[in-house]
Amino acid sequence: QQAGHMEGCQDFVSASSDAAPWRKILYICQPYEDNYWDASLNAAVLNANVRPYDFPSLCCGASIVVQQMCVLCVFVSIWWRVQAGIWGAQTLFGLDIGLLVAGYATRAVMEGIGQRPARAFARDAWRGARAAATLWVCSPML
Repeated sequence: QQAGHMEGCQDFVSASSDAAPWRKILYICQPYEDNYWDASLNAAVLNANVRPYDFPSLCCGASIVVQQMCVLCVFVSIWWRVQAGIWGAQTLFGLDIGLLVAGYATRAVMEGIGQRPARAFARDAWRGARAAATLWVCSPML
């Protein structure tokens, strides 16, 4: 008697004998050896529907999901710190202004500092002031 999952089952038979037909069910005892290869498996194609992936495009697609998860984690972290009283309104306002200035400075460096006219800077500052004023006025309702 062979050891393994066939222990306690009937004796093995060869594939040419008149035994019950082999079935693709692994959880029942069958009178065939573990390495039995049925004739119907000869037509099987290994990895027939496999698509090759391009690693950079796969990383780009995954980065969208990771970015959304990071935004959610940052939001929950800030919410928790505000609710716990660790951060107050002045801390959040200072953090917002600091991040705004850092982002604007990064954009100015990336585009070239001398290439943007002063008029574009004034227009951006005016739009930012209007957005900040709108949020400041509407903040009690939010």
